[in-house]
This record gives sequence, structure tokens and C-alpha cells, in this order.
Amino acid sequence: VLFRSREKELQQCRMETWTSRDGLPARDIEAIAQTPEGYLWVATRAGLLRFNGAKFQIYDSHNTPSLKRDMIRSLYVSSSGDLWVGTDGGGFGIFRDGRFIESVNSGSGAWSEQRAIYQSHDGALWVGGSGATTLTRVEYRRAKSFYEAKSGINGFAEDRAENLWIVGS
Repeated sequence: VLFRSREKELQQCRMETWTSRDGLPARDIEAIAQTPEGYLWVATRAGLLRFNGAKFQIYDSHNTPSLKRDMIRSLYVSSSGDLWVGTDGGGFGIFRDGRFIESVNSGSGAWSEQRAIYQSHDGALWVGGSGATTLTRVEYRRAKSFYEAKSGINGFAEDRAENLWIVGS
């Protein structure tokens, strides 16, 4: 993990590496985000990790029953400071106070893999991934699906004119 300050050049930054000996699961890292409290959150195939600067705390389906699947695919910190979590087959929602709070009902099987979460200028959340529902807009806990395709969505960006750009695979 590389920390970079806006005031420093890359050569002036300190680099630290964490491994399974430090509590990091021996699996790939899918995403990383930092919440306003300063915690680093790491999405892995073995669960969601919270890093406080010294040690990792893992949240998975064994110690967090509301988290249906261990494979976490995407993370996003909203303008309100909420940590949004997208899983592979277990829905998506907010992770708060050690609990996964599912945003919308994923029992229909429509939610398969959420690779990207993004909050647009109007406050709506966009969720992209692969599976039966590829692109979904969530506003006030109501979801509207827009697109279904065999290829998936990997990311979002918004330009100055407030156009939403979608990265596909």
C-alpha cells in the first residue's frame, strides 16, 4: 500500500507492505477506501478488512452474519461518509457499526457481482457489475435497473458537465 501526500513528491513518500503475517488474508485485494474516521477499508476475497494503522480487523460471513458472502468486490465512501460495500453474490449496502446493512433486497437473484459503486452529483448511487443486472441506480433505497449485458461494468466517472461515464469490460 502506498501513501501519497499532495505536498510531497513520490520519492519523498514512505512505502509499507503488509502481508498475511500482519493479518492481511493471503488473497487478492479488490478495492481500498478511507472513511472520514481515518480507517482504511480493504475489500478482499476473504472478507472486509478495517485497518487502523496498526492492525487489521476482518469482517466476514462467520463473524458478521448480515454479510452473506465473504468476497467483497467494491468499496465507496459516499458524501455522507457511509462506507458502501459491493459483494460477489451477496448484495450491496452500507457497512456501519460492524454490520452490513443491505441497501435493497437482493433475494431476487438480480444482484450477482458489484464491481463498482459511485455517487453522482445528484446524490444517487450507481452500482455496476456483471450478472443479471449490470447497471443499477439507487435512490432512497429504491433501485432501477438500466442495462443487462454479458459484459460487465468496472467503473464510473463524471465530467464537469455532469455526464456519467461508464467503464465496461
